[in-house]
Amino acid sequence: MKRGRRYAVFAARVAILGAVGLGALLAALWIERRFEITPPAPTGPFAVTRAIYDWTDDSTSAPLAAFLGWPREFLVWIWYPSAAGKSGVADDNVPAQMRAAAAPASLQ
Repeated sequence: MKRGRRYAVFAARVAILGAVGLGALLAALWIERRFEITPPAPTGPFAVTRAIYDWTDDSTSAPLAAFLGWPREFLVWIWYPSAAGKSGVADDNVPAQMRAAAAPASLQ
């Protein structure tokens, strides 16, 4: 009887610590979301170009998808050197649609 009570008290303590830890994690994430993060500006003598692709494989189901049968999807960012002397418009490191999706709720 004493052993069972000890296990129950231990399980209750672990559950309480887990709930407190989860609450602290959620609070930290909520606080962190309120701050805008600006990546550093690219530096150096080399020009870089970025391409973004959204590749979908309809023949394969995604193993971690929310629903069975969803196709596997990959979001691919490729950075590669630009041609020498070629000038272009400087762009942000993060595409506009992703920046808008990641913006804090107060800025949207």
